[in-house]
Amino acid sequence: STKSESGKLRTFDDYLKDMKEGQNEIYYITGTTLDETLKSPYLEAFREKGYEVLVFLDDIDDMIFSVFEYKGKALKSVAKGDINLDKTSKEEKETTKQKYENLLHLIKDTLKDDVKDVRLSGRLTDSLCCLVGDEGDIDPHMEKLLKSMGQEVPQRKKILEINPEHRLLSLMNTIFEKNRLDDTLKDYIRLLYDQALILEGSRPKDPAAFTKTLAKLMAENAEKQ
Repeated sequence: STKSESGKLRTFDDYLKDMKEGQNEIYYITGTTLDETLKSPYLEAFREKGYEVLVFLDDIDDMIFSVFEYKGKALKSVAKGDINLDKTSKEEKETTKQKYENLLHLIKDTLKDDVKDVRLSGRLTDSLCCLVGDEGDIDPHMEKLLKSMGQEVPQRKKILEINPEHRLLSLMNTIFEKNRLDDTLKDYIRLLYDQALILEGSRPKDPAAFTKTLAKLMAENAEKQ
C-alpha cells in the first residue's frame, strides 16, 4: 500500500486499524507495476491528506474488489466515482465552482464527443487533469485484458476532472473572460484531454495534432522570453 515499508506487505486489518476518523471506505488503485502505480496522479490528494491506498497489480483485481467488503467496509477505487477528501467549507467550494462554471461548460461542449462530463477534481493536488470512470465502470486494466482476450467491450465516455488549484486553469479562465473564442483557449482544451489520456496510459486521440499543438505553444512561449 502507499504506507507499506520497503519490501513489506500490509493486511486489511492493518489498514482498518490506521483508517482516519469518519473514513467509511477502503481505498485502492490498480496498476501494472508498483513504482509506476505509486506515481499515479490519482493518489495525489490521498497522499497529501494521509489516506492509505491499497495497490493491486493483477489484471483481475478490480473485478474482484469493486464488489468486495471487509468487516463492513466497502472497497472503493480511487480512479472511479467522485472523491471528496477536502474539508473546505461548502461556501468556498461553491465560490470556486461558480468561478469556473462557464469555462467548464465550454470545455464540456468542446469535448462533447469524447467525455461524459467535465468537473472540478477532489483527487488532484499537483496534476492539471485526469480521466475517471463512474462507479461500476470497467477498470482500464480490466478493459485491456478483455480486449486482449478478444472480448467486445462497450465504449464508455469518461469524466474529465480538472484541478481547481492549478495555475493553468486560472489562466484559461482569464483568457475565457476576455474572449471565449480565442484559438489559444481551444488549443488548451484539446491538450487537456490529450494529457488526461496519456496519464491513464492511453495514446492522445490524434498524436500528430497533439505534438503539433504542443510545439506551437512552446514556440509561442519561447518567443515571449
